[in-house]
Amino acid sequence: MWCGKDWFKKLWKQVDLDSVRYGFIKNKSNGLIFAVVDCILDYNFDITNISIAPVVNNCPVIGIGRAAFSSSIEIKTVDLPQSIMFIDEFAFSGCRKLCEINVPPMLKEIHWAAFMDCYSLEKMDISSDVKIEEGAFTNCPLEEQYKEKYISRHDMYK
Repeated sequence: MWCGKDWFKKLWKQVDLDSVRYGFIKNKSNGLIFAVVDCILDYNFDITNISIAPVVNNCPVIGIGRAAFSSSIEIKTVDLPQSIMFIDEFAFSGCRKLCEINVPPMLKEIHWAAFMDCYSLEKMDISSDVKIEEGAFTNCPLEEQYKEKYISRHDMYK
């Protein structure tokens, strides 16, 4: 796994920008700092369309964090920047109306339950070299399409 727990240290600094909270992580080997989407700030969860910033505080946004949009039931479309490299566990879980999300060419990993219960998501063009953890599309129309690409949790973190 390119972004495994051993590679990054979570920094506690956060920045809020356009209804999204971004957190920061530091690469332990080279000291570079990156931004990751932590959560949506609209506590009523009534946002239907959202665009993720490509850069926050001069740091590229490289991931969608664990449960960042979980249960944001009104979200229909998400525009991800080209810099996104991973979508973490439960990132969009329960986004029942999500029907459109672009897949950046730099995406490397989709983790367990990332799109669980996304009942309206019927199309996603994922590159053949993206690692998809087993169960990433549970209860999603795309489950059958990508089930053959699933890899185990053990293999994901090699």
